[in-house]
Amino acid sequence: MIRLEVNVRDLGVGRQLAGMAEALADKEGLHAKMAENVETSLIDHLHAQNSRSPNSNYFAKAAESVEVEADENHATVRITRIGMALHYNGGTVLPGQSISSFTGEPTKAQAIPTDDVPRQGPENERASPREMGLLAFIPNRKGTGTIGYLVEGEEKEITRGSRKGGKRIVPKPGGDLFFVLRSWTTHLADESVLPTLIALQEAARDGGLEHINSYTDV
Repeated sequence: MIRLEVNVRDLGVGRQLAGMAEALADKEGLHAKMAENVETSLIDHLHAQNSRSPNSNYFAKAAESVEVEADENHATVRITRIGMALHYNGGTVLPGQSISSFTGEPTKAQAIPTDDVPRQGPENERASPREMGLLAFIPNRKGTGTIGYLVEGEEKEITRGSRKGGKRIVPKPGGDLFFVLRSWTTHLADESVLPTLIALQEAARDGGLEHINSYTDV
């Protein structure tokens, strides 16, 4: 029989166990590192999704909006970009929840911009109806959820009736279609806009291991 005696202290096990205990006691640091890894996973995934929004860079902006908070009890990773929950969960968007930049009253329709609406500002977003100058309204009577259209307009003198001599806005000949006015828009759920739950769990787990290893490396 061969008998071996090993002093675990010589192997650094004692230091590793002490380091592990210290790492687990640092709950805020543990949660912060786990959240940091989840944040990285989210940002990388959103940037990869940006090819789906090359004109607006929506997903790249969503990546820039990721925020992290961590304390001794938990960590929170959130995407603050408006619309991400709608992309993920899907749903129907109705007007009336905000003030129209065109009329100054509660919205009665959603103005969906066409590709002819220019982009502007640091966010490279489509201009609003208010910023597009004279627009003429063309009603849609087919009842498909599309109320009508806002097209490039021009002023024309009224030649008859009680408003004779006044001005009205009419569609400009050959003018561009700028906005489609919808009474609702429906969006399908798309969970692929975020990493899978398994991927996020793995990112959090790896962050936890990195935190522990930072205390136990010998």
